[in-house]
Amino acid sequence: VYDTAGSYVIAAGVISIMMMLLLSSIRLGLLAMIPNVAPILVVMGLMHPFGIELDMLTILVATIAIGIAVDNTVHFTHHFRHGLEQGHDVRTAMQDAFAGAGQALFTTCVVLTAGFYVFLFSQVHSIFNLGFLCGTAFILAMISNFTLTPYLLRWYYRGYDLTNESKAV
Repeated sequence: VYDTAGSYVIAAGVISIMMMLLLSSIRLGLLAMIPNVAPILVVMGLMHPFGIELDMLTILVATIAIGIAVDNTVHFTHHFRHGLEQGHDVRTAMQDAFAGAGQALFTTCVVLTAGFYVFLFSQVHSIFNLGFLCGTAFILAMISNFTLTPYLLRWYYRGYDLTNESKAV
């Protein structure tokens, strides 16, 4: 368990660095990790109350889920920042992000969740648990990217001003 937790921390650190580089901002990269880590913490936190043990398959849940969550956040944030670069205000850029990435994120979530929820019909507990945890993580990641990511982006760009083209605080 301690090795697994250490591995997750290392992975989160490496992904955070990649987000910082991709978004060209240390603060924005760290902020963008919140909607990615939150669903995983919730899903991993559900394991104990549901009596799900950490095994060879459930140990993969966080790894699979962070990959999908980060991908969703990158797409959403890219469309948002592209809207700002086009001269739009924060509100319009947010609409651009939902229009540009929203449908794809929703469709990806539905397809992946359905694909993993098929495992709910398995008689093998570890496969059932993998399907339940991954599918739930995908749903929570989508909800997080549709609620928490926009909130954090609005907060981060609260000082954005089109007239003097000031950057985010």
